[in-house]
Amino acid sequence: MKALTLLLVLVLLPAAIGDAYYLRDISTNEPIDNVAVYLTEGNIAHHYYVTTGGQLDTGEMVLPAKFEIRADKYGTKGNDYYIKDSLPSYGLIYLTPVGSVKGVVKDSLENVVPYAKLKFNCGNFDFPPTTDEFGSFFIDYAPAGYCNVDAQYLDSTGSSQIVIEKGMLVDAEIILDKSIVKKKNSFDLFPVAAFSLIVVFLILAILIARKMKKKPAEKEAFKEKQVVDMPKKIMETLDKKEREVVQLIIDNNNCMMQASIRHTLSIPRTTLSRIIESLQRKKIVNVEKVGKSVKIRLTDFFLGKE
Repeated sequence: MKALTLLLVLVLLPAAIGDAYYLRDISTNEPIDNVAVYLTEGNIAHHYYVTTGGQLDTGEMVLPAKFEIRADKYGTKGNDYYIKDSLPSYGLIYLTPVGSVKGVVKDSLENVVPYAKLKFNCGNFDFPPTTDEFGSFFIDYAPAGYCNVDAQYLDSTGSSQIVIEKGMLVDAEIILDKSIVKKKNSFDLFPVAAFSLIVVFLILAILIARKMKKKPAEKEAFKEKQVVDMPKKIMETLDKKEREVVQLIIDNNNCMMQASIRHTLSIPRTTLSRIIESLQRKKIVNVEKVGKSVKIRLTDFFLGKE
């Protein structure tokens, strides 16, 4: 018995020293290798690449009590593994298999629904609370398996069950059970509509009167301020990765090659492709093929020129 105990200590001791950790798949207990690893402690991020055996060599750094690890295999369209605030056991770190989801919420008339409330029933992960201004949502890390998603806007609701596979990027569409436009019968809406028209008419009259009093220089200054504020307002709706990419393009005269963006920000090729696809869908960037290269340019819509 003593000999067995001594053998276990000798086997586990090297993994418990703190200068090397080993990544394992929590569902299969298999080593996780050939992945890009992003380890975050507080506001500090560390980048590693894990090869065979799943060994994560952090040098002399010992993992703190709270940390986050994201792992992505090259060649997969979605992210692959994730863990947050989990203490290593004898140097072993168990990661949860994950995938990525891009979705959209529509009403029964096929209109996208911005700022619809979202509820996810598939684990304790960080999920978006609402759709964005374009009626879409994106999940970088969602646990592999079945995920039930509920959407609500005013008195309309809808739901969808998404099957998430490790490393896959899943498209999801949630249809609300009825139009968000038609709420009550025309008889009930008539007094409200009439009152609303009166209020709108009065507001427009006041605005027109104020506008007539403005000097030409003031009008130009107001118009210029609107143009300047447009990118700022749109940037506030983006996630951290999207903001970093857009800000880099702004700093480079609103146009950059995709390869330069990837090298400057050290973003994996597949991850950057998903970010560019999301920005293109939101009408923030245009993508142009130049030979074998790809040029990314900010749109007139984002710059406030339309």
